[in-house]
Amino acid sequence: MGFLQEMAIREKRLWATLFVDAIVALYYFPNALVLLMTNETGLVSALVGLVIKSTMLGIVLGLLLSLLFRFAGAELAADEREKRFAARANVAGYWALQVFAVLLIWQLGASALFPNFYRIPDLSNPFLIPHLLLLALIVSRLLKSGLELFYFRRGY
Repeated sequence: MGFLQEMAIREKRLWATLFVDAIVALYYFPNALVLLMTNETGLVSALVGLVIKSTMLGIVLGLLLSLLFRFAGAELAADEREKRFAARANVAGYWALQVFAVLLIWQLGASALFPNFYRIPDLSNPFLIPHLLLLALIVSRLLKSGLELFYFRRGY
């Protein structure tokens, strides 16, 4: 594991953020989709349980990665190059979030104006829209972390 010792602390944190976010999203969204499509009576309690399990998974993964990566030590202040990388990644994440929001608003408007022509089958479920917004936030954060790591690794 010599490559871990050669990485900067900021790069280790970016890898950890990307990994934890991806694993929690891959655990949460398929399970939430199954729960949302079943329309069972205890949906709220099942979703609360899923949120608690996902949160615990994120905490445990974060702790394990912090032990593995050993984030201890003084982190240097970000220089202009690293600030530029973070700014570029923030812009890309912001645009991804905007595109998802516009698509969701378009879907809601189109399904209201043209109910028989253009409709997601279960958009009437009140829990689906918050999950779509959460998905947009997760995709935006994954894109931001991934691009910042890409720029950091590329070096310019």
